Order: sequence, then structure tokens, then C-alpha cells
Amino acid sequence: MNRVSTSSNTEGQPNGSDEIRRWLNRALRYLARYPVTRWELLRWFHRKKCPPHVARKVVRICRKRHYLDDREALRARFRQAFRKGWSRRRLEFELRRRGIPRTVAERAIRRWYPEEREKHVLMRRVKRTHRRYETDDREPFIRRYCQAGFPFQIVLMVWEAIHHEQPGDS
Repeated sequence: MNRVSTSSNTEGQPNGSDEIRRWLNRALRYLARYPVTRWELLRWFHRKKCPPHVARKVVRICRKRHYLDDREALRARFRQAFRKGWSRRRLEFELRRRGIPRTVAERAIRRWYPEEREKHVLMRRVKRTHRRYETDDREPFIRRYCQAGFPFQIVLMVWEAIHHEQPGDS
């Protein structure tokens, strides 16, 4: 039977292995729900009052065992953004709010959400929701989607494309 030593570790924490095991089990239950990045997991540990040295150790264990995959977690966030019709600016805000460093968020957006795709995302969002706001008034349309984070030029292009597609329009 393998028993964990009850002696103190260098951090002054009694029975450090048990504490790591306990936090590892909590982290695995959390990770089983949905994919998160290491930064999100570290923030979760901080909210749960986990000692920082234990949190870093558990994150290392999770990454080593491939329970934690930053790239896959970011891809899941991007899929969610595309599904919900988020702008690049909104997506960057959400990534930053979740604790992902600015450089990582910007690099991921440049790679997986190029500016050209933003027009297609907005077009899909508008086709899905615009019927509720049917109007020939351009200003509310532009205001709504610019406030949602889409660039003015893209919103204007989508407005023109939608109004040229309608039958009977010349």
C-alpha cells in the first residue's frame, strides 16, 4: 500500500501531497464540464482560495496528462463566438475577461478570426435576427451592430447587401 508521507513540505504546508491530490480532483471535476485554458483554471483556483504553489503544480500535472489543452479551449470559445455571431472585438473582450493574456488573445484572433470572416459572421447574424427589427431606416441598424463591436465599414457593406437582396428593390 502506497501511503503519502505526512511530513511538512518546503512551503510549510502539512501533507502537501494530499492537498495537491485534493485540488487535482476538484480541478478534474471542473475540467470535465467544459474545456478551459490554463489561465482560466488558475483564476478558478484563485477564486476557490487554493494556495498559488498548489495551483501551479496542479496545472502542470493537468497539462502533462493532457487534461488541459489551451488550444482546444480557445477553439471552443471561437466556435461559440461564431455560433452566437460575435464580433472580433466582443470575442477579444470575452477572452480577456476570462483571464487570457492580451497577446495570446490577439494572436488567436488574428489566426482564427480574420477580418474577412467578420463580414460573413455578421451577415449570418443579421439574417437570423434582422426580421425582428425589419426597418428601412439605416441608422438603427448601423448603431445596433456597431455597438455590438462590428466595424462601421462591415456593417455598412452588410446593410447594402441585405437591402439589394430584397425582391422589388432597385
